[in-house]
Amino acid sequence: MRFASVDALAAWEDVDQGIYPVSPKTMRKHIDLMHGGGYRAFILSVEYLRNHNATSTARSSVEAAIRQGLEREAAAILEMTNRYLDLMKRMRNLAENNPSAMVQLKHHLRIFGDEHPHLTRVK
Repeated sequence: MRFASVDALAAWEDVDQGIYPVSPKTMRKHIDLMHGGGYRAFILSVEYLRNHNATSTARSSVEAAIRQGLEREAAAILEMTNRYLDLMKRMRNLAENNPSAMVQLKHHLRIFGDEHPHLTRVK
């Protein structure tokens, strides 16, 4: 699967695989945590895959495997970010009327902060 822009990637939806769209702004905000090297490295990787012409079958299969890995990684990271943000929104709504939920939310925010989802790249 190829994406012409970051907006197209952010809008990607494949419910069968559990992939839901996020806003391009959300994706750009969290791409530094999603892709090693951040947004600039992500764009360079996409451009490399888009413009690089493979000359041999072996090279093509390796690039296809890398491309598939990058697509799966990007999809998984975007999905988990979306789920985390949705869960935090639901927890905040629940905490408004539930003191025990408020305690748990404050505990979570004290440990992880409230700036962004704490996702790290796992190899």
